[in-house]
Amino acid sequence: MTWVLDVGGGSYPRGNVLLDISIPSKNLPVEHIVIADACHLPFRNNSFTRIETHGAINYFPNDEKFVIEAFSCLLYTSPSPRD
Repeated sequence: MTWVLDVGGGSYPRGNVLLDISIPSKNLPVEHIVIADACHLPFRNNSFTRIETHGAINYFPNDEKFVIEAFSCLLYTSPSPRD
């Protein structure tokens, strides 16, 4: 299964896991909603195949810390060798 984390997606999430700083005001078409700080992601390393944020990074208190946190949560798969 592909796990896509949308950080700060608010009312228009694009992943199947939404992380936001507050509870969304409407029902959303996502599998999981996590309330947390984007600079302290509460996930294990290698948890997501993709992490997205669309404009929300401008509101993070420390965008460099978010990028470091996001990279640790990304699932790394090495490309298959060419024949």
